[in-house]
Amino acid sequence: MKKSVFFVLVVILISLSACGGGAGVNSDTSMELTPKPTESIPTPTPTPTESIPTPTPTPIVACPQEEVDVYIKEYGYIMEEWDDTYKIAQSTSRINLGSVIGDLQSIRREVSRLYAPECAYYISDITGVAMESSIDTLLSFLDQDSDSVVQGKLAGATTTWELVNSEFENFKNSPIDAYMALERSLNQPVDFVLPENWIDSKIPKADMVISHPRDWDVDLDSGKTVLLIKLENDDGTLSCGGSYYDKNKDYKSYSGQLFEIRTKDASQDRFYYIERSANVEVFSQNIVYMVEYSEMWDSGDDITSGISAYIFPPVGGYFIILCSTTRDEFTQIDRLQLQEVFGSIRK
Repeated sequence: MKKSVFFVLVVILISLSACGGGAGVNSDTSMELTPKPTESIPTPTPTPTESIPTPTPTPIVACPQEEVDVYIKEYGYIMEEWDDTYKIAQSTSRINLGSVIGDLQSIRREVSRLYAPECAYYISDITGVAMESSIDTLLSFLDQDSDSVVQGKLAGATTTWELVNSEFENFKNSPIDAYMALERSLNQPVDFVLPENWIDSKIPKADMVISHPRDWDVDLDSGKTVLLIKLENDDGTLSCGGSYYDKNKDYKSYSGQLFEIRTKDASQDRFYYIERSANVEVFSQNIVYMVEYSEMWDSGDDITSGISAYIFPPVGGYFIILCSTTRDEFTQIDRLQLQEVFGSIRK
């Protein structure tokens, strides 16, 4: 299986975080994000759409040039409004920032309502993700989060906008080619084959099964609102917990969904967080965004290792599963077993 170039994007994000996001934060009055979201930014390599797989091949979509031209024009108007309002937010004192954030949230909703030809759905989606990232940064500043948290979010928002601006330029230059870049699958999915000494456990709420070694301890609790999944290996060194969700946020494109996950995963409110690898891969029939990281939630805590997986079976719905180890780090056998487990979820 080929590794996704999401790893390169994560390295970029880590580097920016280490530099403190480039811009300083005035904790008494206002904050700045440099470069500003809609300013011209050098095109990074790779772009997000080069790394996103699709569950099944997608045919060429409708992309009439006249509709594209109208979309680009209307999109430009919204981005001008966003840019002007964001500049106001940058120079607004913390005590008065709430109302400006409300204006930015209204503009975010305009993007989601903007009519777009099908080939442009992903542009609206990833732009909305970038806007949410910037708004979340401002909210973090408003809530007086620590400087390390705010600076990490500043860096994440900057990187997100770089990718969005680059992708929009690609779309303007060649809409259908930019769209078709989304359809490059990492590899051909294959049917899951149950390994020796593994068994299936039924996932009641999802009407699916998950496979695991026979000697693992498994608890599938179909609660009132969400299914809880608990897995633990035979010696207790590896444990996972997660949930199933029967529908996603209202994204029209698969790329918007993954882009939102990557952005959110990279900007949690941890005191210390570093991603060691992050890849979008196909395990059997399932698309999995799998991140391995080290984290410390509060200053003085131990640094622990974790794996988070966002699993999208072709039948719909998705799983979020978080895994930890009592060892200093995950072993290769741990990783291989988890990949098998993540790929085993099926009808």
